[in-house]
Amino acid sequence: MKKRQLSILIISLFCTQISLAGVSDSLNVKDIVDRSLQREEYFNTYAKLPSMLRFWDKGDFALISTGYSSSKGDYTHPQLLFSRNLLEIKTESVKTLSKKGLRFFGSVAYTNGNATTGKWNLSYNLPSNGSPFYYMVEQEGTWKTQSYDFNVAIQKSLSNRLSAGVAFKYLGDLNFRTFDTRNESYTLDMQILPSITLSFGEKSFATLGLFFNRVKNESAIRNKYQHGTEPERYHLFLNEGLGTWDNSPSQMRTIDARYGAVASLRHIKGSKIMDFIYSIYFADEDWLLKSVSTLQERKENIARYSYLCQDFAVRFRDNRENGSWISNLDVKNILGTGAVYKETAGLFQDNYELFKVKANLYLAYLKEGTLLRRVSANINFDNTGQNDFNYGHTIDYNNLEGTLSADLTLGSIERVNFIIGGFGSYKMNISGKHNPMAASENFYNTQIAIPAFAYLTSGFYRVGLVLGTEFNTSRSQRVELNLKGDFIKPVSISNYESLASFTLEDNYMNISVNLVFNF
Repeated sequence: MKKRQLSILIISLFCTQISLAGVSDSLNVKDIVDRSLQREEYFNTYAKLPSMLRFWDKGDFALISTGYSSSKGDYTHPQLLFSRNLLEIKTESVKTLSKKGLRFFGSVAYTNGNATTGKWNLSYNLPSNGSPFYYMVEQEGTWKTQSYDFNVAIQKSLSNRLSAGVAFKYLGDLNFRTFDTRNESYTLDMQILPSITLSFGEKSFATLGLFFNRVKNESAIRNKYQHGTEPERYHLFLNEGLGTWDNSPSQMRTIDARYGAVASLRHIKGSKIMDFIYSIYFADEDWLLKSVSTLQERKENIARYSYLCQDFAVRFRDNRENGSWISNLDVKNILGTGAVYKETAGLFQDNYELFKVKANLYLAYLKEGTLLRRVSANINFDNTGQNDFNYGHTIDYNNLEGTLSADLTLGSIERVNFIIGGFGSYKMNISGKHNPMAASENFYNTQIAIPAFAYLTSGFYRVGLVLGTEFNTSRSQRVELNLKGDFIKPVSISNYESLASFTLEDNYMNISVNLVFNF
């Protein structure tokens, strides 16, 4: 199975590079900073709007990259990663066939690594959609992890005013807990997004798209070894809320089906380009029994998390001879409700709700031919509220993080260019309220909620450094080498300092090295 998947990956990497590469503008891009903006442009604006690729103005490019990243530390969420080491290989291209009115985007990536995770989580991650449902055991875990990521978009110009496009995504995550209570977790994430774009004159454009995303997870959980004198640390639970849990869960699979739409408006005025993008989707995450006996007359679907997700984004670019301005605003809102099927009543009973708003504002100024190549500022806001109906257990907090960064071009030595970048950020808790009510003596509150709340409402500073160099190896190839690292240090514990899973002496570090071949 693994050999076949690896063979498919290698063939896909080769075919994607051959089919989408060719004559590109990769070597005409000024430097590392412009090249990074070129790569980010697709995911910032066009990933949800494939028909808008008609107006792609960053030029064709093709690359193959490989990299290594490592992270480690005790200042982390108590249920998540304490360390991780990953290797990645990736290829990415944009190819234009002007005579046929076609443009393609393609990306294929493969990662492989290992990690150690915290207590009370038998999943590699916690649910990103805010779901309360996940398997958990008290014992910390060691994991082997792999992922396969395929992204393809095709755009066709149908007339002077109309273009159509479709984007496909296929992501496979294979996570294996490698000792004690074992979880072989397979996740397949498939997405399709068709869209059309209509122009109103030469300055205004409207886009409408549909969205379908299906995420399926299969977990095979079993005890690999005997647990000695602490069997309670390996007892399996299915978490269902903030203290609501099932202490004898069956083997289940999950299907998270998301349906929605996306709309955007683009307006051009002189050197200024502005995009307004809004997307909305409705989703149901169903927990289904792997096997159902007709004699028991049990319902297959025993838990459901229903949620509504809305995204609003504004993209602004102003390219002038004396410098360029870039501004991005992103706001995301999730409203979710968790329910468990009650066989005695024959219906789903709501037991959990989530309200979440995340906002990000980014502003950057870039200027070519100067020592100070780019300066930027970034602000992140996070408002989260959770409620367990069975216990009246509520968690609410608001956080704010600000970041300043700069990139300096150090010139070149024998056609080898150098760049150095740095950033610093500070995160603070604006407010936090934890009221366990009837769950105050529940182990979920004492061992999970309290340490997690202490981490989520803590303050920290982060500093980072980026070193980069680039050079030509031939007339048709340019190579980049980037080294990045950052250091995170807590500075305040606003709640439950004596019960936190970390101290102010702890820290967390990330480091990565990346080699990129541009064609």
